[in-house]
Amino acid sequence: MNRDSVARIVVWPESPMNFTYAGDTQFRERVARFARDNHTSVIFNSLEPAPLNGLYNSAVLVDVEGRLVAQYDKIRLLPFGEYVPLPRWLPATWLLTGLVGEFTPGDKYPLMPLGESSGGVRAGIFICFESAFPSISRTFADAGADVLINISNDGYLGRTPVMRQHLANTVFRAVENNRPVLRVTNTGISAMITPRGEVRDATDGFVPAVRTWTVARAAGAKTFYTRHGDIFAACCAFISVIALAATLKSRSIKNTNQIFRKR
Repeated sequence: MNRDSVARIVVWPESPMNFTYAGDTQFRERVARFARDNHTSVIFNSLEPAPLNGLYNSAVLVDVEGRLVAQYDKIRLLPFGEYVPLPRWLPATWLLTGLVGEFTPGDKYPLMPLGESSGGVRAGIFICFESAFPSISRTFADAGADVLINISNDGYLGRTPVMRQHLANTVFRAVENNRPVLRVTNTGISAMITPRGEVRDATDGFVPAVRTWTVARAAGAKTFYTRHGDIFAACCAFISVIALAATLKSRSIKNTNQIFRKR
């Protein structure tokens, strides 16, 4: 395959944002110049405006011409990190917003095209601990995502086991949907997870590193989970409830019969 015919995409991780693509002309020009000079699309994290003077935690895609192509706004926000999950009328709740931030959750699942020369590959992007929510990855895969990308800021975790826990979350998302996951972090652990759940090219924590991965159109069909979601788990739960109810009823009848025999 001719390397020049393959679309190139640079993916930057989630980070503690102090810039906004929509509101910073100098930053927009710098990203556009980088994309054009290197003939590459760029996916990066940005603080983007939301309705009612709110703010989104967003993943933004700029193409090889330096144009904004797509934007995903984080849907599952981190409690006490990106919003305060308490009613406004509770005492002293307003003090917490100054410490943890107050983002607006997104509500759309846009697929990001990874360049025309890549054969129409489309990606679904989820941010940081959204990897813990199967429904987000499933929605992207069901909509036609060929690859899933997880950008994450793990710097606040330090050298703790939680770094590996976040990585483990993405392994489940890959297997559930039979799609590769590219996990890109600012402090590690970055890795490519195959649809079989194999972790490849993992980086060490807090060590500068770059990885190059190749992705293509999804070869496998949608999984049962991608097509039907949690219906299997719901059926198992329903059957368990019925079985428990039947067991309790049987024991109740048995106890009643024993009481009558004693009399």
